[in-house]
Amino acid sequence: MLITAAPDPANQGNAIFHVVKELPEADYERYVEAYKTLDGILITNLFTYYVEAAKSLANLWREANNALATAPLPISGEPDLMVSWGTRLRGAVLSVVSALCYHQERTYEEICTKFSRNGPEHQAAKAIFGALYDEYFGYRYLYKLRNVMIHDTMLAVAITAEAYANKGNPVGLVELNMDSSTLIESDKINATLKTELAAKPGDPSIIQMMMEIHRAMRKANRRLLTILHPDLASVCDTIVEFDMLFEGRDGTRGLIHQQSPELCAPFTTGFNPWAGQVVLFARSYTTRDWNSSDGSGED
Repeated sequence: MLITAAPDPANQGNAIFHVVKELPEADYERYVEAYKTLDGILITNLFTYYVEAAKSLANLWREANNALATAPLPISGEPDLMVSWGTRLRGAVLSVVSALCYHQERTYEEICTKFSRNGPEHQAAKAIFGALYDEYFGYRYLYKLRNVMIHDTMLAVAITAEAYANKGNPVGLVELNMDSSTLIESDKINATLKTELAAKPGDPSIIQMMMEIHRAMRKANRRLLTILHPDLASVCDTIVEFDMLFEGRDGTRGLIHQQSPELCAPFTTGFNPWAGQVVLFARSYTTRDWNSSDGSGED
């Protein structure tokens, strides 16, 4: 079925149900299973927790910048206000670095449970995460920052703020940095990383480290999903096959297993609408080479 909005303004908010095709039971079940598989991967996949944590931190950081620009602190400094902002920002950073570690550790566990520990699938996953760690400064230090924040101090995240006028326009800037000296002093960081940190001028920006690894982590996650779900290509092909039944028409796609005599409210039905991101992912997955492109479907 396809759900579209009523074209008549007088029926604004009402939906129209279109029967697109009646399916044999075998096709219906095949489409249901393909959707369940891909929906589970996209919605409950471990990587989504990192993505949402990163979005939340970026939004909070922008909010802090705007707040500082539009309502700068009075001369008193408002220490309670600064403590509140510091706590919220450090808590958001902890969520990001914890989700990053959670993604890696739980992915290993899922692969080992589904296949075998130290088997070819496990080794392939280790190579993917190893490349992230070796090739991206942001990944290895955000990964290590989690241990320092949990076991040593939350002050491993250094925060400074300033507000000024740029040609009459108020500007606020909150610097959210990883405090290098804290990591260098920590026993949770090995000598190699300490030497690397000591050679770098200043404290690295946490926002910049997140931006640095954004596309690489998305590409890596697609490769990890392929390891965990070797049938992912066929699942996406089935989703695209279902999508083609609608011939590009706009609206919400879905399956229905019990149809009332008349499709008008009120009625009881077993209609299951499909999330648009599932269809979009399947379309892009079947048309892109994840080993040679970013594979994220977004920037």
